[in-house]
Amino acid sequence: MDLEEKTQKAALGFLFGMGAIRISALLSKLDDVSEVFTLSLKALKSKTGIAEKQLASMEREKALRLAIHEMQACEKLGIEPLFFLDEKYPRRLLQCADAPVVIYVKGPLDLNERRVVSIVGTRKNTDYANEIIQSFTEEIKQPRLIIVSGLALGVDTLVHKSALKNNIPTLGVLGNGLNKIYPSRNTSLAREMIDQGGALLSEYPVDSLPNREHFPMRNRIVAGMADAVVVVESQEKGGSIITAELANDYNRDVFAFPGSVRQMYSSGCNMLIRRQKAHLITNASEFLTLMNWADAPKPLQKSLAIEYSPEEKEIVDCLSKYECLHLDQMVQKIGFSPSKIQALTFSLLLKNGIVSLPGNRYSI
Repeated sequence: MDLEEKTQKAALGFLFGMGAIRISALLSKLDDVSEVFTLSLKALKSKTGIAEKQLASMEREKALRLAIHEMQACEKLGIEPLFFLDEKYPRRLLQCADAPVVIYVKGPLDLNERRVVSIVGTRKNTDYANEIIQSFTEEIKQPRLIIVSGLALGVDTLVHKSALKNNIPTLGVLGNGLNKIYPSRNTSLAREMIDQGGALLSEYPVDSLPNREHFPMRNRIVAGMADAVVVVESQEKGGSIITAELANDYNRDVFAFPGSVRQMYSSGCNMLIRRQKAHLITNASEFLTLMNWADAPKPLQKSLAIEYSPEEKEIVDCLSKYECLHLDQMVQKIGFSPSKIQALTFSLLLKNGIVSLPGNRYSI
C-alpha cells in the first residue's frame, strides 16, 4: 500500500459527520477509496445517490490535510494507522456496527490473536481485586491469548502488570492520542507492555487530549476487541459497567466476580450477576470451562451438506481464512466486481452458508 492510499484511508476518519456505518455504505457504491477524494461532487452523487450538499459537508480537502499531518506524526512516533478494511484491523471489533473507521496502534501485538479477554474494574480497587487479578491471569495463561484493559489507574494497571508478570501480551486502549500516555504515571508501564510484545491502541488522532467524553467511547473498543469481558470490582456506575453493558450489546460473554454486599466496590459486579447480565465466576477454571477454552481448540469444520458453485466456494474459502470480511474486502481479495460479490453473498445467505453482520460484513 503506497503513502497516498494510506493517507486517503486515514482521511476517511477525518470526514465531517461520517462514522463507520456511513463510510461503509459510501464505499460499497464506489470502486475504491480514492474516488471519495478524486471524484467531483457531481460524479460522486451519481455513483452514490448522496446529495451534493451532504457530500460537500464532509469537507474532503480539510480531511486530507489533517490526514497528511497525521501520517507524518505517526511515522515519526512509530504508530501504525489501521483502516477498517485493512487485514490487520481487529476482526472482532469489525463486527461492531460502531467500530472506528481508523485506529492507531503502537506495538507489535497481533490484534487478531486466537483468544482475547478484556478485564476491567474500578480505579479504587481493594486488596480483594488484586488477589483475584493475580490468580486469574496466572491461571488463564495459554498460547495465543492476549489481555486487554484501559491503562487507567486501579484495576486496569493491576491487570496489565499481572499480564506482564505472567508473560501474557497485553493491549492498553487509551482515551487520548498515542503521543502521550494518560495517566502519566503509567508511562513506564506502557513502554514495558510494548517491549514485551504488547501494544497501545487509540481511535483518536496522535495529539488528542484525554477529554472526558473520550473514555465512554474508549470502553466500546475494550468491549468489542474481546471474546469475553471480565469485571473484577466495580461500583454500580462507572466505566466498567458501561463496558459490560456494551459487551452484552455486542453479544460478547460477560463475567463478574461477586463480592461482599457491604463493599461498595463489589456492588456493580453483584448487580450485573443479579440482573443476569454477567456470569458469576469465582476462579479462572470456571471461566475457561464456560468459554470452552479448557481444552485445545477444535479446527473449524466446513459443512458438507451445502453444495456451492465454484464462485460461491471462492467466497466461502476466503471467509474461512479471514473469518469476517467487509464486502469491499472480498472484492479486493477475490477480484469479482462489487455487483457479482453482492449476488453471490445473497445466494450464500439463502443457503445458510454465510451470515450477514452489521456494516456490509460477512462471516461463515
